[in-house]
Amino acid sequence: MRNVINIVKYEILGKKNAYLISLLTLIGLVFAIYARLNSTVMNRDDLSLIIFVFLFLVFLVGIILIAISNLMDINSKDLNYLSFTLPLKPSVLFLKRMIIYLIELLSFLIVIIFLTFFILRLYNTSFSHAVINYFSSYGAILFLDFLFGNVIAFFLVSLMIIAKKLPYENRILKIIIYIGCILYLLYKGHLNNFLIKIFPQKLPIFIPAFDYKISGKLETGFSAPKIEYFVVEVILRILVLAIIIFLYNRLLNKVEIRG
Repeated sequence: MRNVINIVKYEILGKKNAYLISLLTLIGLVFAIYARLNSTVMNRDDLSLIIFVFLFLVFLVGIILIAISNLMDINSKDLNYLSFTLPLKPSVLFLKRMIIYLIELLSFLIVIIFLTFFILRLYNTSFSHAVINYFSSYGAILFLDFLFGNVIAFFLVSLMIIAKKLPYENRILKIIIYIGCILYLLYKGHLNNFLIKIFPQKLPIFIPAFDYKISGKLETGFSAPKIEYFVVEVILRILVLAIIIFLYNRLLNKVEIRG
């Protein structure tokens, strides 16, 4: 565990300048947009909706950039550990990458959530109150759902990156990894729906639909569908994550042998 903590610490410290620049850029951009829109003559609900949508787009771009950055690190830093035959077990590299990815993702989410709530509080409109109340009530469930889904997707793509480094004699395993990961990423929704029809048992957890209409210049609003959680869907996610962890360590072992 000490090895994991040390390499996580050194990698985070090595990125501290990038983290600081990204944070200042994000905060500056958000408040520049806020100041620009706040000076316009427009319905306050329209303004708060625009800010909310803008922050949501920043959120999407941010999580994509975090994923790309970590995938690039897997292809370079993590696999280089094996190439230079340092005394690190594959499980250590897996834990290191998961911890760093989660730290970056959670830190970014906290910043976005804080900025969103802070700016919506400044507007103090009915839309702002509706959004804040909705996410205050169901944000924790949405947060965990998003986090779990993103971790699975991230490590599925990671498996394909590691499989690319396998020696020629493991080409069948490489093909199976590619096909399995791509099919799951593309058709996981269809698989969930198929299993739910067979096993329709639900968990006593759900998130109600959210629908808010704004009657202003934009004549628009914000909506989110009802979300229900099924037992078989949760079991499938846990099973897929367990398979990912097993394959991740298995593939790193084979790359290590090659190195």
